[in-house]
Amino acid sequence: MIYLLDADTLITSDNTFYPFLRFPIFWQWLRYNGEAGLVKIPIEQYEEVVVGRGELVG
Repeated sequence: MIYLLDADTLITSDNTFYPFLRFPIFWQWLRYNGEAGLVKIPIEQYEEVVVGRGELVG
């Protein structure tokens, strides 16, 4: 199964439920599965995320 995420999923997760520095395992899981091709984000959504600030972008 492939998961398709939008920008709001990542931004809200970081700002509300899974702050980047507090829940690193969530972000490691997301990165691992993204590199495996199981999690994807459309380029337009990716661009919306990377113009922001904070640990999610860094």
